[in-house]
Amino acid sequence: MSILRALAYFDVFKYPLTQPEIGRFLPVVEKDPARLDAVLQQLVVSGKVHKIGAYYSLHGDPALVARREKGNAMAASVMPVALRRARLITAFPFVECVCLSGSLSKNYFDRDADVDFFIVTRPGRLWIARTLLIAFKKVFLLNSYKYFCLNYFIDTDHLRIEEQNHFTATELATLMPLSGAEVYRRLMDANPWMHAHLPNALSAAEATLSDPARKGWWKRMGEYLLKGAFGDFLDHRFMRITMRVWEKKFSHFKTEDFQVAMKSRRYVSKHHPQHFQKRVLGRFMARVKKLEQDLAIPLEIP
Repeated sequence: MSILRALAYFDVFKYPLTQPEIGRFLPVVEKDPARLDAVLQQLVVSGKVHKIGAYYSLHGDPALVARREKGNAMAASVMPVALRRARLITAFPFVECVCLSGSLSKNYFDRDADVDFFIVTRPGRLWIARTLLIAFKKVFLLNSYKYFCLNYFIDTDHLRIEEQNHFTATELATLMPLSGAEVYRRLMDANPWMHAHLPNALSAAEATLSDPARKGWWKRMGEYLLKGAFGDFLDHRFMRITMRVWEKKFSHFKTEDFQVAMKSRRYVSKHHPQHFQKRVLGRFMARVKKLEQDLAIPLEIP
């Protein structure tokens, strides 16, 4: 019944899946498409799963398919903008790898979505890179994050993601790498734990990789001027200033929630004020429990 669990996760996002997508997001190894198809058809016949066109869902609502197809079309139209923004981010000092994350990395976009970026920086310069990018956004983009949402930074010495669950495994597996091929491969190698959640999920991401761009004068100059002790001081200073602002702004957070949603270390910066991870996992688990009760079958979550 691993198919039901895969559908339950994406049901949180009201997102029906195709058969290949179900195979990709199964929590167990599946290398036989014919077998998967046979089990899917059994679930459809039994009424546990609904098929609408090429899509499968826990609900027989055609509006979900229409919503998905509209979102897929919007994602295609937004992708050129995202690619341009990724090239811009890559040109900033100390940025080593840029990936698309969030809904766009899953080929979906709507009027409420943002273009999210997962950024890997040089060690000891994460907060300088982040501050320069945020300053650019505030000054030149009038603080608009619609197409420039910079909510997750890590450095190349700390590629292993500390929160290890179904949500983070899905986000990692669906990252769309746009620059920094070697760093992206190291990121995937540093997180073998995600295969326990999604053993089939890593697909043709390598096809989107590009070789590292030649460093422009702005990047070279910034990295030269901000090396050594001065750069160390500035990076630490930027982190402390940001932490003070966030601690005041998000004082309503419980300590444990703040530590996850707004994680701030020299090697990582997360800015998730909606604590999306907690909300998604809670809704996912609620759906799994309901399925277990309704169908009287176990659907364990790894």
